[in-house]
Amino acid sequence: MEKNFQNISAGNEIQISFKDTENNKEGRILQAIGNIFISGSLYIGIVLSLISMFNIESVSYVAIVSGLVFIFIINYFLDNLKIFSRFLAILILVSIGLLVFQGEYVKNGLFLTMNQIGNVVGTHTGFVMNQYDISISSETYQIAIIYFWSFLSLIIAFICALTVKNNSSLLLWVVVLPLFIVEVFTGIMPNFIYNLILFFAVVLLTNYSFIGVSENNKILGKSKNSMILYVAFMIFLLFLVFSLVLIAVKPASNYSKNSIVANIKNNVEDKVQDFRYEKNKTNTFTQGNFRKLGKLELLNSKALEVTMDKPTSLYLKGYTGSEYTKEGWTDLDSSIYYNSYELFYWLHKYQFNSLNQLSSISDLMKDSKDKNEKIDISVNNINANSKYLYVPYELDTELDNSKDIKIFNDSKLMSTSFKGKRKYKYKSNTNLVKKYPLLASNLYGMKDEPKIKEYLKNESHYNEFVYKNYTRIPKDIESLFENQLGKVPKTEDGHIPYEKAIEIIKKYLNQNIKYTVDPEPVPKDRDFLKYFLEESKEGYATHYATAATTMFRYFGIPSRYVEGYLITPKDVKNISEYKPININGTNAHAWTEIYIDEIGWIPIEVTPPYYNVMETVDTSQYPGGGSLEKNKNNNSPSDSTQGKQQIIDDEQKPHTKSKEDDKRTLTTLEKLGIGISLLLLITILIYIIYVVKNRRKLKEMEESFEDSNYKLAISRLFAYSMFLMHYDGLPKKGGSTYDYIEDIEENYSKKYVKIFKKAISINQEAIFSNHEISEEQYEYMKRFKNQILYDLIESKNIFQRIKMKFWDFIY
Repeated sequence: MEKNFQNISAGNEIQISFKDTENNKEGRILQAIGNIFISGSLYIGIVLSLISMFNIESVSYVAIVSGLVFIFIINYFLDNLKIFSRFLAILILVSIGLLVFQGEYVKNGLFLTMNQIGNVVGTHTGFVMNQYDISISSETYQIAIIYFWSFLSLIIAFICALTVKNNSSLLLWVVVLPLFIVEVFTGIMPNFIYNLILFFAVVLLTNYSFIGVSENNKILGKSKNSMILYVAFMIFLLFLVFSLVLIAVKPASNYSKNSIVANIKNNVEDKVQDFRYEKNKTNTFTQGNFRKLGKLELLNSKALEVTMDKPTSLYLKGYTGSEYTKEGWTDLDSSIYYNSYELFYWLHKYQFNSLNQLSSISDLMKDSKDKNEKIDISVNNINANSKYLYVPYELDTELDNSKDIKIFNDSKLMSTSFKGKRKYKYKSNTNLVKKYPLLASNLYGMKDEPKIKEYLKNESHYNEFVYKNYTRIPKDIESLFENQLGKVPKTEDGHIPYEKAIEIIKKYLNQNIKYTVDPEPVPKDRDFLKYFLEESKEGYATHYATAATTMFRYFGIPSRYVEGYLITPKDVKNISEYKPININGTNAHAWTEIYIDEIGWIPIEVTPPYYNVMETVDTSQYPGGGSLEKNKNNNSPSDSTQGKQQIIDDEQKPHTKSKEDDKRTLTTLEKLGIGISLLLLITILIYIIYVVKNRRKLKEMEESFEDSNYKLAISRLFAYSMFLMHYDGLPKKGGSTYDYIEDIEENYSKKYVKIFKKAISINQEAIFSNHEISEEQYEYMKRFKNQILYDLIESKNIFQRIKMKFWDFIY
């Protein structure tokens, strides 16, 4: 404690000073108004944002207003600890009574809210949350919602009021920051105005916390509470003007992100993705991102190391693009998969997986000479993008249930690890792609067998989903193809034969497009495909595959864009079993895949230099577009949820499960969790009461230090200073205060002895003499107290400081 006593104040804080109006009636009224306004704004912003984000439609405004009333009562009675404690006790008793006698409604209100949150989260992210069983009739749902939200509103109101009352930014970390994080990462946004209100409230709270740490004196002739209200009013005016201008100039319906902001966001995301999943890039493919396209570079350095017990040529698909935009390929909207949850649940239950489709058909041919051999494959990802798992169309392993692996919808496999997955194994069939027409022909010949009927029934439901979602192209692209390729002839099954579509597309690309690895870049804000086909007319695999994928869709054939690696016949030639096969960056490629009815996804090569890299497909028994028996018209596929229901009905299962049937009662573990949560909530409420009580005492003590009677103020300051030194370890003694001098010199320093002696002298003069105490003596005693408090805090670690502030209430 060798600090300069004259120059250091308590906590080393910046001091903004105000008139001493805090203890008069006007000051208390202004403070109450300021607290109510700020905490009320926070409360309204949080509650309305939650209701808006998760579409909680049944919440009555009575429940919301009750929170505002509670905020008013807290701020009116909090200074009277006795009345406030009684009010809080009554509120807790009433709450317990409602939980006991109306607990069923409160519980179901919670479950209804959680179910609705699950629906919204699922729609925006595709993540499926379990639905809770509702044990009350639908007529009473609104009552249950009102009960639960009344409780929740009171809790939020209580936290808001205490946060503002104690000049704390705790709420920013506990509620507001998580809300903004949810908005950023899920895209679940509240009404624009509610977000502005919340932002306005956060600014007010920050302003209040800054001004609230100030001591008394003068600043522009205004009191602290007047200044808070003045600044709050100015912020509110700015907020109001800004909101009106924003709504008038840029309506929410026409809002689009500023291009500079969008570019910054995209660049940051690209850097993060590269850090997580890329080592030393061996190629310049961009996972469907047209913004990053440049000159194609395929390096002769190792990307994958693949080991097989029966080496064979394969397409290894990684990234798969499902939806075309002018800036790149994207995944289907999360809401599509969420709404098709039942379909995929039942398909997986009956062992139907689009990633295993070719192998499943091969396995059904157990009596057929065309049944393939199984092979074991190990992949060591050396430098390829580790976000995706590279798997063949002949995959025979259910990897979606494996650790650190997630099946992303029905299109690709991805790693859930932060840095991706570098090593993995799976089973596969030998190359089925090269003879899928024969496989299809054999399947059609066995269609009356029970196992084939079962497979075809499941496939028909997935087929509906495929045609509904993988044949869409933008209207302007459709018009482009109508001009370039002519009108599509109407057919019974919705598309021309596959072999004819492939022939037309290849012919068009061969005649109109020049292959080059260094094409002209697409100008900003131009549609990639339009510019490629109408102006530049040059490109490489990404360009060809993108054009072909959208052209197949134009012809009514489901298709997707794929990036991955080729294991070519040349790569496996003379390779013995289990010998590592080096797959270099030169093997990276992009292609299109089409859905062959009843067979599955098949890669189609449309880039001229790659026509003969893989084995030629035997098309002598090619399945035609009109040769398949279907229970639907592909031009107007039924909703995928109907397919789910047909599966259920056909199986005639008495006990079935769907998203609706996912609703459930609480397990013992969940009941225990809720019980612990309630106990924790009660503990928190008790602690809050404890905090309020002790903070009030501390505040009263600090106010007593400002007493205009310097004699009283000095004696209290000295007593508090002695308390701080005892807290710091100074042993207590009876008798004269001068008896502490030896211990102070031993524990602190000789400098403190001198300071302490003077403080004793001033204190004794204040207590025992009739002399007038000067302001200088009073200020000295304040500095003495501040120095001891400052050095005490500085001597403690972070955990000791937390205990001092939030448990012992030393300062």
